[in-house]
Amino acid sequence: MYVNYFRTGGLTGARPTDSRIQDLYWGWGIESKVDRQHGSFFRLTVEDIHVENGFMLYCRSPNKGKFKLILFDPTTGSVLYQEDSIKTRDRSVTQAALYFTNFSTYRLGDPVPGLLREQDLPQLFSKLDVFQQNNHSITPGQYLICVYGDNFIGKTTFALLALPAQNDIREAS
Repeated sequence: MYVNYFRTGGLTGARPTDSRIQDLYWGWGIESKVDRQHGSFFRLTVEDIHVENGFMLYCRSPNKGKFKLILFDPTTGSVLYQEDSIKTRDRSVTQAALYFTNFSTYRLGDPVPGLLREQDLPQLFSKLDVFQQNNHSITPGQYLICVYGDNFIGKTTFALLALPAQNDIREAS
């Protein structure tokens, strides 16, 4: 449904609304389900303070569902960043996170069996499979986020959270 203001000479800054897109607010989690091979969409307003201080988009599935966390470019509509869900250490949940900070972040992962010989490396490095640097950058604006159900069978239950790095949680208007 689009809001139309022809009497006042056109659209007056009101954004179109779409019932298929939910607003995601800073510090407030959303719990939902997504069908296999379908997406649930969310709109997040990023302000200057979020860019300056940094923030995290975090999604987890308590039923070990596979999903993709996707952030779209607001100007082109193309995929800006994508993160596939991975199992946590205790294997009870799957999760994906995108970090937007003024410094580099790194992703550590579990080793692939048979890839490294433990006697060739110090113990710490023999436990690493992935040591990947992430330099995600973002500008203020409205972003579309998608949680895409990557299961082959059934729905994926998930919880999505946008968490600012500061304790000062501000809701975008």
